[in-house]
Amino acid sequence: MAHMFSIESPAPNQAYWGGSDARSGSVPYGWSAPMWVQGNVAPASTLQPNQKARLGIKIPGDINWSNPNTDQAQLCFSIGFNPRKGSIVSGTIWMLGYACDNKASSPLFTAKTGFVIDEESTLVCGSIGEYFGTEFSTCDYVMVVLETGENVNHTGYVHVSFNISTWRDSLTGPL
Repeated sequence: MAHMFSIESPAPNQAYWGGSDARSGSVPYGWSAPMWVQGNVAPASTLQPNQKARLGIKIPGDINWSNPNTDQAQLCFSIGFNPRKGSIVSGTIWMLGYACDNKASSPLFTAKTGFVIDEESTLVCGSIGEYFGTEFSTCDYVMVVLETGENVNHTGYVHVSFNISTWRDSLTGPL
């Protein structure tokens, strides 16, 4: 599952969950929006069912659900921009796993990594993975959140491409 989005003039210390404020249940723009805006919800927060439905990503894959400690979600990403003099954006990209259930819940798993782009290094590429664990099931959600740090000085667009897939440590056992 792949997607690309942009953030216009990112602000410091903000979490970007999708195309609308993550608190709003009346706006239909989630993770698939081409432009992401400030979400006003901290990464790894407890989410309500309507937030999970709007912001969550269903991922395909051949998961060995009888032994979930051998399979993981893998997030491959790139973050870049066309800098101006003095441009810098620092932050953290998160991958979160939430249960698909009809109640407020905190994440089943979290993974994150930091990044910095500036006028010298205009693109960063990376990946993070996290084992599903015993609580994650075939219909649950994976979410991507871009959180900016305090060091943000950029008035243009930041562009993010990502892919979420499944990864198996070993090819032994059932697929």
